[in-house]
Amino acid sequence: KWKKAAKVNYAVSGNRLEIRVPRKVLGAGDHIDMEFKWSDNMQREGDIMDFLLNGDVAPFGRFNYHYKLTD
Repeated sequence: KWKKAAKVNYAVSGNRLEIRVPRKVLGAGDHIDMEFKWSDNMQREGDIMDFLLNGDVAPFGRFNYHYKLTD
């Protein structure tokens, strides 16, 4: 089940969305290493296969974005 973790700042320009998530919300210190996927218009919450069947996802299929930050 989804729950709100925090209010965050965001900006929209054309077809771009930028979200600013504080490290504290992620539980991250100086090193961040995470994978994420963007999904729009999922029809069945909690069903991982819905990533492949409905709406738009990025990146496609089973791929994820990888973000790594180290000092």
